[in-house]
Amino acid sequence: ALIAQHCSHDVARERMGALVQQHGQPVPGLAHSLTHLFPSAQVLATAELICLPSTTAQAVRRFAATPA
Repeated sequence: ALIAQHCSHDVARERMGALVQQHGQPVPGLAHSLTHLFPSAQVLATAELICLPSTTAQAVRRFAATPA
């Protein structure tokens, strides 16, 4: 929701794909042409999210760093 808040569905999908490619763990043999796991909150809390606008990246990092 944070990533899609200020862009189209297509742009949000591209940004999410880039985020997963850059920070997710590669896993061979996943179904449906998937190649990576979604990154954990711990990873996102400190990641350099260059695939996102700076204000969105900051919001994602803050949300990911929030204790459960």
